[in-house]
Amino acid sequence: MALAVELLDELIARWHNWESSGTHYLERLAPAIVRSPESANLTPQEKKIVRELQQLLSADEWQDLPRLIARRRAGALNALKSDGERVRMRALAEQQREERERELERLEQERLDEERARAERRAALLHRLKSALGADFLGADRYLVGDADSSLLTSVEFDQLKIDFVRAWSRRELPQALDNEQAAAVATASGDTLVIARAGSGKTTTLVGRAIFLQKQCQVRAHELMLVAFNKKAADEIKARLTTSLGDQLPHVMTFHALAHALVHPEEQLIYDDPGNDQLGLSRELQSVIDEHIRSGTRAEQIKGLMLAHFREDWERIIAGRFHLVMDELLSYRRALPSESLRGELVKSFGERVIANTLFEHGVEYQYERSFRWGGAHYRPDFAVPFGSTGGVVIEYFGMEGDPDYDAMSQSKREFWRDRPGWKLLEFSPRELARLGEERFAQELVRQLRAGGVHCERRTEEEIWSLVRVRAVDRFTEAMRTFVSRARKADITIEALAEKVEAHIPCSTSERLFLAVAVSIYGDYAQRLRSSGKEDFDGLMWRSVKLVRGRQTGFTRDRQRERGDLARLRFILVDEFQDLAPSFFELLAAVRSANPQVQMFCVGDDWQAINGFAGSEVRFLRSFEDYFPNALHRMTARSAFQVTETSAGF
Repeated sequence: MALAVELLDELIARWHNWESSGTHYLERLAPAIVRSPESANLTPQEKKIVRELQQLLSADEWQDLPRLIARRRAGALNALKSDGERVRMRALAEQQREERERELERLEQERLDEERARAERRAALLHRLKSALGADFLGADRYLVGDADSSLLTSVEFDQLKIDFVRAWSRRELPQALDNEQAAAVATASGDTLVIARAGSGKTTTLVGRAIFLQKQCQVRAHELMLVAFNKKAADEIKARLTTSLGDQLPHVMTFHALAHALVHPEEQLIYDDPGNDQLGLSRELQSVIDEHIRSGTRAEQIKGLMLAHFREDWERIIAGRFHLVMDELLSYRRALPSESLRGELVKSFGERVIANTLFEHGVEYQYERSFRWGGAHYRPDFAVPFGSTGGVVIEYFGMEGDPDYDAMSQSKREFWRDRPGWKLLEFSPRELARLGEERFAQELVRQLRAGGVHCERRTEEEIWSLVRVRAVDRFTEAMRTFVSRARKADITIEALAEKVEAHIPCSTSERLFLAVAVSIYGDYAQRLRSSGKEDFDGLMWRSVKLVRGRQTGFTRDRQRERGDLARLRFILVDEFQDLAPSFFELLAAVRSANPQVQMFCVGDDWQAINGFAGSEVRFLRSFEDYFPNALHRMTARSAFQVTETSAGF
């Protein structure tokens, strides 16, 4: 801010012609300014100067303005009293400014010094943490938590440090390096972990990577680690991947059912369904129980009523197929069918049916209309009895003998088999069947089969009956099998099931009838397993749960070449967690009860819960924290993965 004398100088300089107009300035204009600055005849710039002067001058100085102007112009006025105070204030302000600048410089230097010291402490901390990750990855968290310098590194930064460590490790140790999300899952150091990822994102790669990381980097011993899959194919794939990195130092790798078997070692014959390998032992056993109910005097009417109420088509099929008949009546009926063999094929003629039934009754495994390559086309002889991949016996029933074109084709077929070493052609015709009759025709067929090297031994009527009654599962059977399977998976006793049904209020007549029959079939199925020395996988699973709950945690498999103890495991890794069934979860819970320190690492995809039909329940995945409580945090990765960690404990 300018001083008052400086403004006086500026005003005097703007008033020209002092020699001729000085009296006017001092005696008229200046007094007019004092009286009314705004009304005085001044230029805009002069008015601005006057307003500033009025603010700076004291009241007495303002009234004395004409004299002050005169003295200043004469050189007799060097300073004003009001200016002196302002000079002092200006000097004080300058001093304070300089002091502030010096303080700011001091603070800036302190900040720079602190930043340098913090950077040095952070670098030292990072060095310690990196060394800790290399030496003790699973315990590295304690090097940060509670550290005096823990504020130097956020938890997010520390997590990224672990991820970077795992990614660098994977580039050295794995056939395929892990991406950021996969490394984040592998890097979880403690607690139970659930990894949710979409199909094709590398869940199994993550699971295998985690196992290899624990074993090779974290020094977890092979017998302290178990990987569990839901089918043998997946377990074999996991084992093959592990072998690439671990050689023969493999952890335990098996299915839940294999683990249950290794714990229980049942003496009973295990029955199960595996349609891909033509294994339907469980369905056949249950079907036998259902068939017996269909034929029983006490239950047949109930089942008939149920089927008429809800499964009419199935009852009509049972009546049409005579499955409700006793053994002698049923076999007599089935043998008399004009176009269906005892085994169930639809054949093209009476002669083919006689041949098929003869083969079936004598225990000959045959193929009906098997395809053979003939030039660029397919040739399907009536029956083939292979000895292996290189030969066997072929049976042709030339049913249109006498037709020139047909006879020419028959001759071509004879030449075809004559040119194929290892194969023998047996040919028959309606003429022979009519001449010999059905019984002698069958005897001749058996004689020629034996001469051709085929083992033939007639089955008893009971054996034939037991095979004939194993039929395709219809809708009623499928519904009953689902009911029984769910009850078995829930480990419910026949008494408890009967109580539930008794307390249940059915919504329809068909439901009431179904439940009444289902309880009876469920009880008879369980009794049939016990009396026949058989066991299904559901029963095996619950038996293994009971053993582990009783602290029997040792297991052996592969003729005792593989031994382990669930109580000594440190980590259990579960593949396809969305497929977890209640019995599987209870087995994991029993292991946790016997071994509270074991940590679970589970991967799954709730869009791939494809095994619901087999009793799996996706609730274990979607409500992971409810079954593995005390959740620490949940994070969602940028794309494929979502990771949930909980502290150890169910």
